[in-house]
Parts: sequence; C-alpha cells; structure tokens
Amino acid sequence: QQQIPNRYQYRHNRRLFDYLLIANEGWSLYRTDDERQKSKLSYGQHGYDNRLNIMRPLFIAFGPSFRQQYYHHKRFINVDLYPLMVNGRMFVKC
Repeated sequence: QQQIPNRYQYRHNRRLFDYLLIANEGWSLYRTDDERQKSKLSYGQHGYDNRLNIMRPLFIAFGPSFRQQYYHHKRFINVDLYPLMVNGRMFVKC
C-alpha cells in the first residue's frame, strides 16, 4: 500500500486489495478473454493516470457567458469547472 502514489488518494482505503494493477497508456485490463473480445474500445475509456494527455478533459460551452470560436490552450482539471458553473449562474432551477 505504501507504494501507491498519493495522487490516487486511496492508499489507506480498507477496501484496497493486495495488488493494484495500472495499465500503461494504450493498454486495457480485462477479467477474462471473453470480456476482452466483447469489448469495443471508444474515446470514453477511463482509469488511466490523469496526468496523461489522453486523459485531458473536453469542455464545450454555448451561451451568452462564453465567447464564440474560443479555444482554451491550457490544461485544466474537471473540478475547476464547478466555480465557473456556480459563479456563472449556469444552473437552471427545475
């Protein structure tokens, strides 16, 4: 457990197994070969290290609060969208 990087934030979780498998970029882990054969990889894969470029978030916005044809070049973390949504009053009361 001590070898698990802190950035994964579950080093001390009581549900952690004896082994932690982390696939290298471009590889996937399956429980069985049958599961692998039924799988269709898509652009929605998850579980890789979030520092990899393939794990960068995609954010598309439309509305009066956003500039048209704007492209943000710097990486950001998905949780950074919360203040944008709250301060931009993007939530609609149902």
